[in-house]
Amino acid sequence: MRWGLDDATTVLNRIRSEFREMPGLRVTLSQAARLWHLDPPTSESFLNALVVDGLLRRNADGAYVVATEPARARFPRV
Repeated sequence: MRWGLDDATTVLNRIRSEFREMPGLRVTLSQAARLWHLDPPTSESFLNALVVDGLLRRNADGAYVVATEPARARFPRV
């Protein structure tokens, strides 16, 4: 599916707000796809954008959760 900028922004904002409203939310890629009615590759793109943004992190088991610290703080300083 091709996304228009407005459509993608709307979906990304919806996902972002759901994680902010439910900080304990933990979803796998397949759960996210079902929850937001998206195909898995699109879900992964949106979730990874929120990882890069610092809102989410991905656990070792592949689940996405709210990051407890800013993304840049997780990397050691050189």
